[in-house]
Amino acid sequence: MVLDSRSRTDSSESINGNGANPSNNGSHSVSDNGAINGIYTTADLTNSSTSIPSAPVTKKKSIGKWWQALGLRTKTAVISVVAITIPLLAVGGFTYFYVGQNIANSTRQAKSLRAEGMAYRAAYFMRERYGDIQSLANLPFLTNPKIQTALTLPEQKAILDNYIKSYLVYDSIAVYRLDGTLIVDAGSEAPPPNISKRAYFQTVVTTDKPFISQPEPSVVTKKISVFTAAPIKNITSGKTIAVIRTRLQASVVEDLIKDFSVGGEEYHLAASDGKYFVAMEKELVGRDLKMEFPEMAPLLSQRERVSVTSVDANNKKEQFVGYSPLPKLEGMPDLKWDAIVAIDADIALKPLQQLLLILILATGAVGVLASVLAIAIVQRATKPIIDATEAVVELGK
Repeated sequence: MVLDSRSRTDSSESINGNGANPSNNGSHSVSDNGAINGIYTTADLTNSSTSIPSAPVTKKKSIGKWWQALGLRTKTAVISVVAITIPLLAVGGFTYFYVGQNIANSTRQAKSLRAEGMAYRAAYFMRERYGDIQSLANLPFLTNPKIQTALTLPEQKAILDNYIKSYLVYDSIAVYRLDGTLIVDAGSEAPPPNISKRAYFQTVVTTDKPFISQPEPSVVTKKISVFTAAPIKNITSGKTIAVIRTRLQASVVEDLIKDFSVGGEEYHLAASDGKYFVAMEKELVGRDLKMEFPEMAPLLSQRERVSVTSVDANNKKEQFVGYSPLPKLEGMPDLKWDAIVAIDADIALKPLQQLLLILILATGAVGVLASVLAIAIVQRATKPIIDATEAVVELGK
């Protein structure tokens, strides 16, 4: 008997001629896939193929799939460009880092050298003033009572006026008796009639030596000034008979160092108490150096040239700060003044930013040029291989 598709059973069991379960009589055996006595019918095969679910089709995901899809010429060009670009970037990055560090260190060290130069200029200037006061103390009409008696006060005043005009740094010269009372003076403003309580006067009277005061406000002009004073000795007896003093404003010292403000630099001079008496930013005059640059505070006691990176207390910007004490020059007392030159880090490192721009442009230009040449060479080099491959494919057809 031939079975058609209508004879296929949908259950896992098949009924024999007696309607009994075949597993009980053993005459027939039906497998789970519909075979009777181990024989598969055409209908069984046909229907079973439709009932078995097919495996889902999955796309092959490979990390290098995109690379495998590239042609030989493209792969070679990519490798060539990468081989050229990576070393260029590495060299450029190393150059920027190494040169950048050197520029930063050199710039920071340069500030201390600038501060030292400013300190020496101020020191030599003050040594000249120290020599001036000693020369003035030896004027004949001051040391020789006979000449002094022969000259009237206006004539003595005229002599001192001539020295003010010649030196161009003083605004007052005055001579005082040992009790502090005024004898004669020269200048645009009248000096105090008595200076017996002034520290510089008492120091000269006590030590009998020339003296340079620390910067202090003048009782007459109210401006910060430096006073130099020296004993006047009788030419015959050698005894001190009077004291001569000069006054120069701190602005004169500032005019001397103004050229230390080029390129964004900021100049400062601090007195022995650590407070500024000269500063490019006028609001800093009278403020403490240690408060402005706290990073420098531990180094000031060493009295040595040094440079640090600090933060400006005013604008909160990072700065390179150079410090140098005034040197001890022969023939002048130690004033214990401090010279400071500071500059904002972003201004100081502007050459580094320019270097970065140059490196980026140069690296980019060289990279593009090298890539173009590499691609051209690759195309020429791979053309024979590609042509030969195409020829072999044609022969195999």
